[in-house]
Amino acid sequence: MSVKKILTELTPEEIADAYVLPADLTNEEQKSANHELALARAKRRNEMSDNKRLYNNLLLLKERLEDYVNNSAYKADFTFGYFLQEYLQLQNKKQNEFAKEINVNSTVLNQYIHEHRVPNENIFVRFEIHSGELIKAVDLLRLVDKEKEYQISHDLDLRKREAQYVSKKLEFAF
Repeated sequence: MSVKKILTELTPEEIADAYVLPADLTNEEQKSANHELALARAKRRNEMSDNKRLYNNLLLLKERLEDYVNNSAYKADFTFGYFLQEYLQLQNKKQNEFAKEINVNSTVLNQYIHEHRVPNENIFVRFEIHSGELIKAVDLLRLVDKEKEYQISHDLDLRKREAQYVSKKLEFAF
């Protein structure tokens, strides 16, 4: 039966009765159902190949990155270094190994991870290519831009230091 036909021939109550499982479970039944579901999920996870598990974990990392860069809230912990470190941990990969795979000096990679150096576009693109284009270079750029935006807007010392170089500023009187 097509969705259009269902919507035209049945009332909302009939649709709910026919297609939605009842939720009238006792506490014991709910615990039992939760336990069965947990067992089924664990079994399915155990049957999953390492490659599929890695892919799923990378999708979760990708979603976390995209959610963060699309959200206006700033989180100091969510840096390029954090996401790079998470990426390496998901693959059980050493920094040296990854540095060789993307043709970057391992010291430079370490500086990215520990936020002693700001990555450039080349690194973003290499990261994207390495991830099978799962992690987008544009999202990594937006991540770094978000960090920079926060730093500029909240660094009062920078404003004080730079004010000495401004000889005249606009003033408005209304």
